[in-house]
Amino acid sequence: MARKTGGYLYGICTNKDKDGDGNACPKCASKEVQQVRQGRDFVCSECGEPLMKTRAPKTFWEKYKIAVIGGAAVALVGGGIAVASLSGGGESTATGVDSLAVDTVKTDSPATDSVKADTAAGRKEPGQAKEPVKEEPEQAEPEKPVKPKEPKAPAPSNTLNLGYATYTGDIRNGQPHGNGTITYRRAHRIVETKEDMAAAGDYVVGQFRDGKLLMGTWYQKATGNQTIVKR
Repeated sequence: MARKTGGYLYGICTNKDKDGDGNACPKCASKEVQQVRQGRDFVCSECGEPLMKTRAPKTFWEKYKIAVIGGAAVALVGGGIAVASLSGGGESTATGVDSLAVDTVKTDSPATDSVKADTAAGRKEPGQAKEPVKEEPEQAEPEKPVKPKEPKAPAPSNTLNLGYATYTGDIRNGQPHGNGTITYRRAHRIVETKEDMAAAGDYVVGQFRDGKLLMGTWYQKATGNQTIVKR
């Protein structure tokens, strides 16, 4: 069911044949999420057809929070490396002078030559500290896109047994009146004046008045198709 945010409902136009010429409504073609204030007609602002409820669009922070956090972490690490490089400049100069002084002292000791040979061959002296193992930084998993869920029937508030179907929703004078869902038990005509026939398992979510369907969305169980129906 659509998430209510700040007193608004959100929906997508499903009118694929706006003027009867096979051309879809522009807002249907672009899959634009439309915002409708609660209490107003939940219809497309372009073609006036009922909207299919969906989730509110994500905010900038919800879309890019991982990229923003990752960028800030990279900036902090880069700044730390720069500071370390600047602070260590003087020590490098002093070390270079000391090593030069040591290199001027030569010895022909066999023991010293053996140590140099072992070091050149890659062997370490006893007690020599091991080089630290570098750990690869963990990479954050990319956020998976959220697939819009099919709208579900409203929570049971009032239920009527119509024989050929079961109605759940608003009731007045013992008849469907208001917003509700009708689930068919057997094949039955959706609107008395039209030829659309619902099969067993199909259901219609829409608006009712004095027991009659004004308009809604017909969900077909066998094919998964969604069709706008109205009186």
